[in-house]
Amino acid sequence: MADLKPINRAEQLPVFQHRVLEARLMFNQAFCPELMLCDSDCQNEQDLSRAFQLHVQDVQDIVDRHNPKVINEYFTPRAGLHADAIALRHVPQHMHDLFVFLCGRREPNGEGLIYIEVPCLGQAAAAWGGASKGVTSSLFMNPAGAGINTVIDINPGKQGYCLAARGIRVSSPEEAVARLPDGADIFVMNSNYLKDIRESTAFRFNY
Repeated sequence: MADLKPINRAEQLPVFQHRVLEARLMFNQAFCPELMLCDSDCQNEQDLSRAFQLHVQDVQDIVDRHNPKVINEYFTPRAGLHADAIALRHVPQHMHDLFVFLCGRREPNGEGLIYIEVPCLGQAAAAWGGASKGVTSSLFMNPAGAGINTVIDINPGKQGYCLAARGIRVSSPEEAVARLPDGADIFVMNSNYLKDIRESTAFRFNY
């Protein structure tokens, strides 16, 4: 056995790949906020992109329809304000404890709406099949640039729950098809179902 050489090694795979997890807010427990210093040297300007400028204008048009009153102050219970809607643009991903942060916005706002926008993690791509192949593929395809951010499964027992390891929420075919843009990549985990999947989704995607 001493002369055997491994040709492939896969580590830290979940043992229970068929176990689904209840959808909850996840966070990085080891995150150290004191190491994050956002000052004038941080440069992440996106408004130079024409596509981003158009997107911002679309958001501005939505806001303008409500004739907003602008107050230069943090929205906290101490402000004594109530808004019909709160817009959080590229804010949640910077929050250490998102749950506490969102509760702090909800408390003064009662039943008001909250519009949340966070950066897209790349081109939309889905894995059709949330069993062991879907779990393993989502783990290994993301570092390769595939960007799996949607998992589809026909099993109602999986829908609404999250995959082991990656934590991606499992969607029903109806939910995912309504959300994915035309031409999105769908990686079919079992080729035996490819024909049925293509027909049931009206050939809208790249399979």
